[in-house]
Amino acid sequence: MIRFRRLFDLVTDADRRQLAEIQGIFRKAFPFESEVADGLGRYLTEKIKRDFEPIILVAEDTRNRTLGFTVTFFFSEIKYAYLQYIASDPERSARGIGGALYEATREFLAGKGCRGMFLEVPPDEAEKLKDKNLLSVNRKRMRFYERYGALPVQGTLFDVVPNKANEGYLTMLLYDPLGRTRTLHRQEARRAVEQIYRAQYGLAPTGGYVRQIIESFRDDPVRLRSPRHAPLPPLAPEKGRWLRPIKIVVTDGHHIHHLREKGYVERPVRVQAVLRGLENIPFEQYSIRHFGEDHIRAVHDRHLVDYLAAVCARLGPNQLVYPEVFPIRRPEKRPDRKST
Repeated sequence: MIRFRRLFDLVTDADRRQLAEIQGIFRKAFPFESEVADGLGRYLTEKIKRDFEPIILVAEDTRNRTLGFTVTFFFSEIKYAYLQYIASDPERSARGIGGALYEATREFLAGKGCRGMFLEVPPDEAEKLKDKNLLSVNRKRMRFYERYGALPVQGTLFDVVPNKANEGYLTMLLYDPLGRTRTLHRQEARRAVEQIYRAQYGLAPTGGYVRQIIESFRDDPVRLRSPRHAPLPPLAPEKGRWLRPIKIVVTDGHHIHHLREKGYVERPVRVQAVLRGLENIPFEQYSIRHFGEDHIRAVHDRHLVDYLAAVCARLGPNQLVYPEVFPIRRPEKRPDRKST
């Protein structure tokens, strides 16, 4: 069984462990880019303003072991994305992990309102390769992406003029419409490519090379190559969901009074902030259900429940009770339930 989650930050030991596992897979899959693996954590820890939202999506098994990952840049202003890396552990049997990762990433982006995703792959044409021995591998990779409707952009200089920031190796620019209409308009493609060069290579759009590539997008709509290695999928979603919705329960009861004089840390606004953060993530909201006191006593210390029951019975309509402490390790220091 494969599960997917987004790695948001590095707050817990589990987060840091998962990042280390991602970096381990990265170094095995991309042995000549180890410095990139070292910098993946900065996407999570550096809260700086970027022109894109970095998204690290992780595939894991039922024991929470990392099986693979994707790193994607989402350009929220133009609603397009760029798949920077996708990899599964080369030392494990694949078992469809790469395909599941790609599908989950597409689903996640579609949920954010993304119009389409771009990615770069090595050419599947011999004349564009420095090492002809890679031709069969590249064609196999292209067959994988064509199965999802991702096709190379045609009629531009992207795969003709070498990119010095990419050590002069030619790459093809693929466009995946995420199962929707395949029309890609010139102006949108130009803006997306400009963002990609800036985010991936640190190249400004005013530079001669970038300007040359951008202006070579002249067809409107942009031409995409016909599939060569696999038939195109239907435009409708071809499979079920990979990202299972998060189940949440919300009640208006969280609008509690904030006891400023007591230094109370909980604030109703935190609940609204959490809900805003879930807007682009699949979730199911459940209605609240009321249970008897037996359920409360099953998970809480009976002395705490007794204390609250006794004290709250004495409170007036506009009164509150806020015990200074109800310790677990020092039960002899329990607050006196005879006073408020």
